[in-house]
Amino acid sequence: MKQYSQLLSFSRLLRLVAIASIPVLVSSCLSLEAEFDLRRPGQTDLTIHYHLHESLWELGVFDENSPERAVPVSRRDAEETALRYRDVTLQDHRVLREGERVTVTVRYRAGSTESLQGLWGEAGGGPLTVRGDGRGITIPLAAQSSPLEANQRELFDTILRNEFARITVLAPETVRSGSAGGAGVPGEEERAGNRYTFTVPMADLLAAPQPFSLEVEW
Repeated sequence: MKQYSQLLSFSRLLRLVAIASIPVLVSSCLSLEAEFDLRRPGQTDLTIHYHLHESLWELGVFDENSPERAVPVSRRDAEETALRYRDVTLQDHRVLREGERVTVTVRYRAGSTESLQGLWGEAGGGPLTVRGDGRGITIPLAAQSSPLEANQRELFDTILRNEFARITVLAPETVRSGSAGGAGVPGEEERAGNRYTFTVPMADLLAAPQPFSLEVEW
């Protein structure tokens, strides 16, 4: 049985971008939103929204007779992932098509930190961690990237113009602090009560010069 961590699913999508033709590249916008809902004792809801152009989504055809797509993650992939863990259930998987834009939403419910770590994966350069006292979380977002040539970065910026990664944490209590650990990666944060949101341009995140993570305390 295959295992698809959420960051690795997104990495697979990006690899497809890398081998696509330039016309597809330019039109294949993609953004990622992730929400960690930690408000209920003993469980976490992890919701991922993948936003991409339909031309990129269609690259994931694995059965001509099925509406399923393997990019970034099909319902079958998501169901198999949930079955890997004794305390994970798939709460939702849906696809919304609006014009040329496709949004794939996946929501899991995890009953332990270990399962949440497995779901998120280590594509960000390290495991997700929850503080021992339960009052903070560290979410890896990016591993160190090889330096890009000027023309490569220009193409990257063109492909991902106006695209973003947005991470939201819904904490059990009022958020006291939030920080993005990683030099040279710009981003914007919003904090209101028990909600903390960090938004970073996708191009900057994927070209991060060193491992990059988000730390939130409450």
